[in-house]
Amino acid sequence: MQSNSEIFYKPLNTQSAIFDYLYEQLVVFDFNIIRPENKIHFENAFSNYLSIIHQHKDTYSNEINILFKRTEHFFMYVRNTVKGKGQKLQFYIMIYYYYCLFEERCSIFLHKHLTNDYFGSYCDFKYLCNYIYEKTLDKHHPLIYLLVKIHVSLLLKYEQNRFLSKWVPREKTKFKWLSRLYAMEFSNISKYEYKNKNDAHCFFRKFISNHSYTCEQQLCAKNYDFIDSTEKNLEKYFYFFTSKQLQLDTFYKTKHITKYSHIIHNAFNPGAIMKTMFKLLNNDVHESSHIYDLLNKKWDQCINFYKKIFSPKDFIIFIDLSCKNFHNNNDVFYNILGMSYFLSHFSNKAYKRLFLCTNTPIWINLHKCDTLYATAIVLKQKLQYDCYTSCEIHLPIYLLMQSFFETQKGNIEDQTLVFMQGVHIESTFEYIYKLNLNPQKLVFWNFCDFLYFDNGLRNHLYNNKIQCLSGNNENALYSLWKDQNMFDQLLYKIKCN
Repeated sequence: MQSNSEIFYKPLNTQSAIFDYLYEQLVVFDFNIIRPENKIHFENAFSNYLSIIHQHKDTYSNEINILFKRTEHFFMYVRNTVKGKGQKLQFYIMIYYYYCLFEERCSIFLHKHLTNDYFGSYCDFKYLCNYIYEKTLDKHHPLIYLLVKIHVSLLLKYEQNRFLSKWVPREKTKFKWLSRLYAMEFSNISKYEYKNKNDAHCFFRKFISNHSYTCEQQLCAKNYDFIDSTEKNLEKYFYFFTSKQLQLDTFYKTKHITKYSHIIHNAFNPGAIMKTMFKLLNNDVHESSHIYDLLNKKWDQCINFYKKIFSPKDFIIFIDLSCKNFHNNNDVFYNILGMSYFLSHFSNKAYKRLFLCTNTPIWINLHKCDTLYATAIVLKQKLQYDCYTSCEIHLPIYLLMQSFFETQKGNIEDQTLVFMQGVHIESTFEYIYKLNLNPQKLVFWNFCDFLYFDNGLRNHLYNNKIQCLSGNNENALYSLWKDQNMFDQLLYKIKCN
């Protein structure tokens, strides 16, 4: 394994070494999940990546131009919520550093892609501006002005798009400073002749109020049929829904969720669905509640949708739910659990079975659970104490090999071993690789959101039998079924964006 300093400041002398390193870094960027806890490592790595490109852009102009295009496609892949990772912070970091070194290219990219509603979310304008301010302490940074100008021009061009107004910064929030910039820019572009700044703010406030559409507004107006039944809304307004039992039953009983007959932005999120289900159980919501019906239906529709796309494979799924993974963030727990259980529906040898890697490894058998509700009940009982132990990977591998030997019903060479992990993924990678196992494929699926990993990927970029995936997203599933090496997979993923 290489240390962070070796990764970030590796000396490069030859053309092949330069581009090998740069493309390797793109694979590493894809493998990591970036959050505030590990963003400094990623900022250093990405800044170094762009510095190398800037240093050699004139020497290898043809190759660098190709890399520019691929890097911009990588931006889109990272932020795209449908065909990519759907990561916010990682996207903001990349855009900021890209603008610092390649201002003209970045401006063209933002004008071209932030105006597309399929790309990311309109909240990116506000939160990217906030990231830039926190990074530079400059409220008048030129990139902030560029983003405000693009957003305001879209507000005027597409007045009927209420989601554009929804994500405009409000005055009585921490974004008050940004709201003032929006108001002045809006008045200037719309050619409103304001008397003073307060007049400009009032004019802008009225426009936004008349063109916004939020879940909160629909709740106040009791327009429950217009509320989007996403896991985010269910979780955010959970206590409202559970306290208003009459409205709740009416809402869920009559709610049509035909949008989930096909997978779109927020439909595929097994971790969020599992988290909502556990939250219902922890709050003793009665099993007759229609919320359970909604979650069960959404889960079944996702399963049925993907069964039309993916054929069953010989997966053996190892999950690490030890407490070190979570770092005061239970989302990692639910993401591992949700994605692991979802993937187990496509396993031949271990259908709806998970191998829990604790100091006393156990199989969790869920094949008798007909609904997600029944599954959550079993998981809650099984995992009541096993989440507070350490991760043990040696014994599960030994037990698996022993079971194949004793039963004579297959061998490990025909299996795809999938390790759903967080903080222990580097040690697992080292251990498995040293065992000289020869499974059909080794898959290391990263859910850790507070460490920055580099698994020495250069030696495995072109190995079809090793895959490194990350995150709780649809894109990772497609990668799992493709027989490609990591480098080819990356090029395919970014090409689709």
